[in-house]
Amino acid sequence: MKKQLTKLAVAALATAYLTTTASAIDDGPRMYWNLPKDLNVIQTYAWMAHGNAVSPSAAQFDPNAIVDMNVLLFGYNRVVDIAGHSTIFTIVVPAGNAQATVGASLPVAIGSGTVNIPIAKAESSRGVGDIYVQGTFNLFGGPALSMEEYATYQQSTLLSLLLAVSTPTGQYDSDQSVNMGLNRWAGRVALPFVQTLGAWKPGSITTLEIMPGAWFYGDNNDAGGKRLKQDPLYTIETHLTQDLTPAAFVSLDYMYQTGGETTLDGVNQDNNQNVDTIGLSLGYMLNQATQFVFRYNASLSPKSDEADIGIMEFNLNYLF
Repeated sequence: MKKQLTKLAVAALATAYLTTTASAIDDGPRMYWNLPKDLNVIQTYAWMAHGNAVSPSAAQFDPNAIVDMNVLLFGYNRVVDIAGHSTIFTIVVPAGNAQATVGASLPVAIGSGTVNIPIAKAESSRGVGDIYVQGTFNLFGGPALSMEEYATYQQSTLLSLLLAVSTPTGQYDSDQSVNMGLNRWAGRVALPFVQTLGAWKPGSITTLEIMPGAWFYGDNNDAGGKRLKQDPLYTIETHLTQDLTPAAFVSLDYMYQTGGETTLDGVNQDNNQNVDTIGLSLGYMLNQATQFVFRYNASLSPKSDEADIGIMEFNLNYLF
């Protein structure tokens, strides 16, 4: 009985520290805290976005587009022991729909020449998005622990290596700007860093979390009949988190991304990204195995030719 109660208490603690991954803006707070080995977590989360991002990943944007996107994501996480270090393997499958108004031009013959007349066209996309697979390998401060060992663990400083791949499995129409998939492979590398500020005492835990990272993209060989190339997109994600009670926490979130400029058949599209986003996250334990998280993120003062997106997200985690 005592062992079972210990496991339930540890499970409640662990669940409170797992939030979403592979969302459109950032991974979220308390995503890369250490967790006991052999833990499984199922995630179901939904978000609604408005802005000019043309896919769920928000890797590309169109300044002439107005997009409303609704996405459901289903994730599975498994914590394992690799050489004594805690490792989390994750797979995420997105699905949803998007409705958009996209700026376009219509060539009209006038006299002996042709004039492009600006018009707006409606686009929509519905279906499965690109499947995302990730491994997060702790490098320092996160030993692989059993449930019993985790019950007395005092987290201080963590550093991990994140390696991930996004697969070209999503719905894609080459004649559209807006799609649930991007018709290309993408790879990601990041270094999640977590520092506990003060004592490790559930109900009063404070952390500073910083994650520099980069996305690297393969070519899309059918972007409206052209080849699209995209430069690497560099990001830095930060979270300042604070327990409100043993069952609830709040986080102030910030992310900056730069790069990601694209070319079509070698023609530079002059769309380098320099984007700031700020957000707020609230998490609450519904019971010992289920957690609810609400998040909101939005771009800060974007210019007319920059990425602009606002996202409201709801997340439900269940562990076993």
